[in-house]
Amino acid sequence: MAGHEKIAFTALPSYQFDTSKSTTYKVDSFSTIKFDYNYYSVPMDYVDKDVSIKGFGNKVIIVYKLKQIANYPRCYGRGETKYSREHYIDHVVPLMQNQLKAMYPLN
Repeated sequence: MAGHEKIAFTALPSYQFDTSKSTTYKVDSFSTIKFDYNYYSVPMDYVDKDVSIKGFGNKVIIVYKLKQIANYPRCYGRGETKYSREHYIDHVVPLMQNQLKAMYPLN
């Protein structure tokens, strides 16, 4: 390649280009968000909050205030729902304990 051609090239940017399909969505009362016709769960602490969703070719990343709160392999079907037990367990266990206490009081 000639020297004068090398001078005409532009330097590459110092940052990585984001190739994701990005959007924001309000977490619904079931603690899920909708992205490309599918639902993905997030921790229950984020219900009614706006989260950012980044959809890459093979994964979906859900972010709240620069903190990644969930990630999943991307679904390409329609109407599918992906749940993670960890998103619900912290809220379900205390409810179950309260129900057991009501059913079997110690006194």
